[in-house]
Amino acid sequence: MTLLLAGGFEVGYALSVGGSRGFTSWTWSLTAVVFFPLTLWALSLALRSIEVSVGYAVWAGIGAAWAALLGPASLDDTLTPAKAG
Repeated sequence: MTLLLAGGFEVGYALSVGGSRGFTSWTWSLTAVVFFPLTLWALSLALRSIEVSVGYAVWAGIGAAWAALLGPASLDDTLTPAKAG
């Protein structure tokens, strides 16, 4: 459960960094600053009970998949078949 929470925080962080446009948008930048320690904290808790290799792979996969799906909806990114594959 904690690993899923860490993945959710990672999605928030990834989208915030993308939305910050190189940390020039203060709202998105501050959001990224909040999500970054949260994702690391939750991941570190999850890694107490699972192996690093599995935990990191799942955490990174959750972040990548959901950021790819939510980026076009919230940041005007594009999702092409090549990016989805």
